[in-house]
Amino acid sequence: MKKALKYFEQANAYSAYEYATQRLVYYYGEDPAFKNEKKFQKWRSFAEKHGFEID
Repeated sequence: MKKALKYFEQANAYSAYEYATQRLVYYYGEDPAFKNEKKFQKWRSFAEKHGFEID
């Protein structure tokens, strides 16, 4: 799973991908194994900036 998070972050470095951002927000915000408040806030702001819908 760590690889997937890395790829999602790399994809968003090149462009803005809604699915990748949704996954990052979920894993950094809710998954106990990957919870990281700083990264969660970063990707949540990224989602809002690009008008992505986050559940």
